Amino acid sequence: MVVGGITGLEGTGKTALTVNIGTCLAMQGIRTLLVDADLYFPNLSFHLGINPKYTVHSYLKDHEMDMEWLIYPHRGIKNLYIIPGDPNEEIHHQLSFKALTGLVEYFKEYYGTVLIDFPSGLPIAARP
Repeated sequence: MVVGGITGLEGTGKTALTVNIGTCLAMQGIRTLLVDADLYFPNLSFHLGINPKYTVHSYLKDHEMDMEWLIYPHRGIKNLYIIPGDPNEEIHHQLSFKALTGLVEYFKEYYGTVLIDFPSGLPIAARP
């Protein structure tokens, strides 16, 4: 299992890179999870054409919800799964980044690769 994060300056193509690498890995047979951790401008769902009911934002507001509700399998690409953010959600600076870290920790054992689309900077606890 590999967990990787993609971050950089605003507008540098972080989401596009996350989608392209994730799609390539999934098409090679690797069970891949993409996590939209760009809590400020999430658009992974837009890139992948999904309209999610539950998002990372949902979980960060309600830690008691079933985390499995967050997973959306891609309709056209086998082995590709998405935890989207909510592009209509207003920016909340009080969201728990510890909870976001816990979310990734929970799911990482079920996927060959977890790719995280970060905003500029890392709003999630980094591990050495």
